[in-house]
Amino acid sequence: MKHKSVFMIIGVIAILSTYYALTNEYNSTKVDIKLENNVEFIRNDLLKYTPIGTPENEVMFFIINKLHYKSPGNPRYWGDLSIPGKKLSKEKKIIRIMLGSYGHKISSLFLLGTMVETAWIFDDSDNLTDIRVWKTGDAL
Repeated sequence: MKHKSVFMIIGVIAILSTYYALTNEYNSTKVDIKLENNVEFIRNDLLKYTPIGTPENEVMFFIINKLHYKSPGNPRYWGDLSIPGKKLSKEKKIIRIMLGSYGHKISSLFLLGTMVETAWIFDDSDNLTDIRVWKTGDAL
């Protein structure tokens, strides 16, 4: 009976070790953008991976397979984009995601955190023309 318990424990340890190794290897291949940086720094960081002129399908591949982001589900296409103080007119296609959030504090009753959103904007030929990054604050 003791032998069965020892083998079961060894099996569980082996499974957990394999899972941990695979999970950490998978996560280490994801690009993690530091959300606390200013929006221009975040934009420039994203441009390193998806430079202006990148085809839409390559940008979508990067977002889904390489970028660590917090939006639920897959990235979505938008027909227009509303950012305070900015208006889009010529763009054909927009991919928009919530990159993530930070600054959530239990100690503060009113300030819940800052969300960082990103939009990749494409022309009529489905090539990237711009990346826009903005932050919004949650408050009660």
